[in-house]
Amino acid sequence: MDERRLILGLREVPRPVGEGYIYYKFFPKQADKVLLYLNLYKTDDTELEGLFRQSLLEISRKERLSTADVMGFLSSYTTENMQQWTQEVLARAVSGFVKNAETHTVPSASASTGVSS
Repeated sequence: MDERRLILGLREVPRPVGEGYIYYKFFPKQADKVLLYLNLYKTDDTELEGLFRQSLLEISRKERLSTADVMGFLSSYTTENMQQWTQEVLARAVSGFVKNAETHTVPSASASTGVSS
């Protein structure tokens, strides 16, 4: 596995108020890659956890990562631009994703998710 580290974050867009997106990037030196858009003020914990899980699947597909690579990145990911409660929701999503990946393989890079880029 290479020496990149996964960074996950939330960013607000200027308009409309409350709208934003989940993004990821690899450290060092990579720009944000948008995973999906959401309303930052009207998304509850359960919905956000589902969106994070969907985002993790999308990362593995977009980057064509093996299950081992995904597990490696998720064992040492960092966050930015996230409040504490969103970090906790993300941690639950990562935990569920890892448990699922341990019993199944991560879906192939060619599978469709319906998530916009």
